[in-house]
Amino acid sequence: MNGAELRAQLDAALEEVDGEWEPQDFPLLEMISASADDIVRLEEYLDEAGNTVIGSTGQEKLNPVIAELRLQRAALASLLRKLEFPEPESDGEDARKSSRHAAAANSRWARSADQRARRKRGNFDGSKT
Repeated sequence: MNGAELRAQLDAALEEVDGEWEPQDFPLLEMISASADDIVRLEEYLDEAGNTVIGSTGQEKLNPVIAELRLQRAALASLLRKLEFPEPESDGEDARKSSRHAAAANSRWARSADQRARRKRGNFDGSKT
């Protein structure tokens, strides 16, 4: 999806929640569109060039464009996360339910992080040492 198509989708998503872009969003939206266009160009190049290239000593190696494509996709994802969409209007029950779900997820994450830390220390039996 090129930058113009992505921008159109973002505009449509914002319209669904009756939102408007803030002035500080416009430079970010330009970077998002440019990043999406860069990704399209890299994908097109990779389609033509292939996944491997010949290295300086004649060996076949992974095309470095693959790494750049991965970095560009990560950069685009980061830029998209910086956009702040307004929350859709909901009744109080949905908000309470959402906060309960978030608390449960955080609790599970904390437990699993604790288990990973114990495994790293070599304490596999689950005791609190």
